[in-house]
Amino acid sequence: MFVYTVTHYGHNSTPGDIYTPTTSLFTDFAKAYEHFDFASQRISLGLRNKEDGATQFINPNYDPNSTTPHYIVIEDRRLCGKRGTAYVIARCSM
Repeated sequence: MFVYTVTHYGHNSTPGDIYTPTTSLFTDFAKAYEHFDFASQRISLGLRNKEDGATQFINPNYDPNSTTPHYIVIEDRRLCGKRGTAYVIARCSM
């Protein structure tokens, strides 16, 4: 069984946890990717507008049919700058 994680790195609601990562867990890839895509909308807008510091990494080695038990990053979107933030979707086995 695989678990999909969507992790947010960056500014959170209070100064005390400004760079504390938050992670959501999913057992369904479609729901995980929907959450990842919605949560990273600001970064996606930066990518479309070719904003400085907006980057996206799609792992060319990710195979959804693979049964390897290793943790693997599927996609990473980040926006660097004054209020830097990043979202990562990954898969791991349980």
